[in-house]
Amino acid sequence: MSALAALVRAYDRLSANGEDVPAFGYAAQDIQICIILASDGSQVGGPVVWDRDKTGKPLSRTMNVPYFGGRSGSKAPPYFLWDNTAYVLGVSAKASYDPLARHRAFKEFHLGALASIDDEALQAVCRFLNRWSPDQFSSAGFTDDLKDKNLVFRFKSERNFIHERSAAKDCWEKIYQPDVIGEGLCLISGERSQIARLHPPIRTFDNPARIVSFDLDSDAFASYENIQGANAPTGIKAAFAYTAVLNRFLSKGSGHRIQIGDASCVFWADASDTATAEAAEDEFSFLMGANEKLEEKKLNALLNAISQGRPSNNLPMIFAGVRFFVMGLSPNNARLFLRFYIEDDFAKIARRLAQHLEDLSLEPLPFKQPPAAWALLYETSVHVPKAGPNGRTIWERAKNSNPPAILSGDLMRAVLTGARYPRTLLSAIIRRVRAEGGRVTGKRVAICKAIINREIRLSTRRKGVRDSQITPRQETIPVALDRENPNTAYRLGRLFALLERLQELALPNLNATIRDRSFAAASTTPLRVFPQLIKTSQHHASAARKDIASRKLSFWLENQIGDVWSGLSPDLPRTLRLDDQARFHAGYYHQRFAKSDKAGENNLATVSNHDSGSEESDKE
Repeated sequence: MSALAALVRAYDRLSANGEDVPAFGYAAQDIQICIILASDGSQVGGPVVWDRDKTGKPLSRTMNVPYFGGRSGSKAPPYFLWDNTAYVLGVSAKASYDPLARHRAFKEFHLGALASIDDEALQAVCRFLNRWSPDQFSSAGFTDDLKDKNLVFRFKSERNFIHERSAAKDCWEKIYQPDVIGEGLCLISGERSQIARLHPPIRTFDNPARIVSFDLDSDAFASYENIQGANAPTGIKAAFAYTAVLNRFLSKGSGHRIQIGDASCVFWADASDTATAEAAEDEFSFLMGANEKLEEKKLNALLNAISQGRPSNNLPMIFAGVRFFVMGLSPNNARLFLRFYIEDDFAKIARRLAQHLEDLSLEPLPFKQPPAAWALLYETSVHVPKAGPNGRTIWERAKNSNPPAILSGDLMRAVLTGARYPRTLLSAIIRRVRAEGGRVTGKRVAICKAIINREIRLSTRRKGVRDSQITPRQETIPVALDRENPNTAYRLGRLFALLERLQELALPNLNATIRDRSFAAASTTPLRVFPQLIKTSQHHASAARKDIASRKLSFWLENQIGDVWSGLSPDLPRTLRLDDQARFHAGYYHQRFAKSDKAGENNLATVSNHDSGSEESDKE
């Protein structure tokens, strides 16, 4: 099933179940004001404002109102039975507007459309327009902060709004003229239908944009002399349905959207009953970490189980037979770019999400909150240091530093399909570590581990290797500190952490350690850097042994350095390739932050003033 066909099916299901989706010819719009009318068209009381925020700004209520599409220009037509104050009342705060002309257009349109309709509420609207003057704005109870807000009408003490009355709906059905380009075969429904000239916009991004759009005055977008919507013929009802439901899924608080920088991930389920579909959507949101505050304890328990080696198929609420859909969208000028589209059984997607969490497992556990896949991408963003309490350095993500949209799409595709993680993510993480003076965080190491270990696992499975025999130890990155791991890059990372701690022990008031000065070089060209680091460490050890308080830890560090060094080949590598740089980072993190009941190692994991590997020093 295509992405647009799946959205149309979702619209049909929600509509059949009585969900709050707009009918054909309607759209969800933000309304701030309601005017209550009496039979003679007089205003009953002042304008009704739903609520105000702490600053006094009017709050909106989303309503499904008659809507013919977007409008522009100085002679833009009015909407039916609702609009902003410039059209309805002839008052605007915008200097570029001609509110009186807009009000005349609104008045003429409604008096002409409603004149012959025998409905007391609709006639009350006509009487209101006949007696209203823009000069009455203030005396009628309107304040300046209500200018240019959207408003609707209500009749007397009725609960429903006037545009919701059956007479109003019948009138709008006769008035509404969709923008069509002829008749043809709809590519979505497979039926003959009137073809939409322009598809409705997706309005939940900063600027309204369309998924399907063709330039009018460009031969490059005219196939066989077809223009605009005729290039990809879509029925007007199908075009309306997929955009209406997509706008609903993308709206704030819908429970169907995860934001990743300027990209959006939309998801929904298709099941035999509404309760099962909603349960699957809630479970997906939980597994993706989209509901962090509510589900933190639940997901942390799952992560602990995974890190302790318990099988990941113990996940709760796996729904076999439920079809699940995930779509990635990002803005691109006046169009929306479809980054990925995935359709599969929910049980399979849930198992892949569990495998993703298992691939990320690391000790010590670096996640204070659930490791949402989209949040991991922020580890590739620029972070800047700021002074924190007690002399600590706090790293915060730089303003407007978002991960590339293409990277978010590639990552989500890998998570949801079980495919390899993007290699560009690994290189982006390594670059950020270098740029930030060797700031190796647990999240960054977890990402590197997941990328490398999954790649090895998938490669060996293709060669027919069983799961129990997957990968030699020297290739994979372990979950926790592995003192026996023979991988050269991993051991060099461990060695660097020990040398750094020895330097801190000997020179406790340093503003910068060897990590700040030499991490990038040590992790890329170890042969050039480590001989000098080893030589310098002998002076550090001598200085540390002179202090009685640090003598015991100094001896322990020297023994550890000797053990790690003895497991290395005499011929250190001249350079480390990208994968080995990631192993270097993992070895450094494990050795630096490993927790143990040994006194020496507990002291090693103590975080210094310029150590930022702990997640406590990171702020998004």
